[in-house]
Amino acid sequence: MILLILIPKTVNADVLYVHNFERIHFLTGQETGTTKAAYDNKYIIFDVQKTYTGEWMRRFYGKEKQDRHTTIFLLDKREVREISWDINKILVYPLENIKNLSWLQGSIVPATDLMSRPSSERFEVKKPVITISKLPGIHQIGNYQCQQFKVVLLLETYDQKKQSSSITEINQLLYLSNQVPGLSEKLESEKILAEQLGIDTARLGNLSSVLEYWNESLEPLRESLNQLEGYPVKILSELYAKYIYQDKQEKKEISKLIKKEIITLENVIEEIPEEMKTIPQDFREIFIK
Repeated sequence: MILLILIPKTVNADVLYVHNFERIHFLTGQETGTTKAAYDNKYIIFDVQKTYTGEWMRRFYGKEKQDRHTTIFLLDKREVREISWDINKILVYPLENIKNLSWLQGSIVPATDLMSRPSSERFEVKKPVITISKLPGIHQIGNYQCQQFKVVLLLETYDQKKQSSSITEINQLLYLSNQVPGLSEKLESEKILAEQLGIDTARLGNLSSVLEYWNESLEPLRESLNQLEGYPVKILSELYAKYIYQDKQEKKEISKLIKKEIITLENVIEEIPEEMKTIPQDFREIFIK
């Protein structure tokens, strides 16, 4: 197969992080796969390959469904290329077109789904609440010594008529290490991208998948965010949907685990392989202004 090289072979310094992940979704079942994140001062690449192994998906497709999607940020050209491998197409558009940052760490659920909550005189949409806690002790994850952090996000809508609350709760445990190679290259790439997007660099960091729900200023969280130093060697996430209602004189709660995810760093490569920088030449490019 003839390949088209998307990125210059000569770069200053680069690093590739390879993660394995496992997800369980109450609708589609289990997913397993690999996420690769490559950083250089001229580009950032995210490549996600996953397999739907849940029984419902196997019945629907007649086999285990596989999927691959790649996003390339050409920082020097201020351009984004999204590669859809199943339909042999590449979407090309200006960096300024980006509206949703959930691609950064693979948001556990799209922010748009949770932010589109009802708003009327009957419903009170409360401000999101984020709690960030540094937990005691050092944890050995693979080759790295990690500091553990717990993050809790609460999104609540109160129904004044029924005196009930619908709550979305996201819990994360992050294991962060400063021993992971290439961290300075990653941080520099994120700084460049943040400047081009005109956003706070913290929104591209270790809490990117949570902060996309936070539309307020980050200043009240700054002290807590500054603690989150290092690379995420392991992330455990859980998404719950909760309903709290009044039953006569007693409050009752219904809780449902919607999604659970574990992401683990498996390998660090300090030179990005050529196959990460190339795609089949016969892929069709679609330019979007």
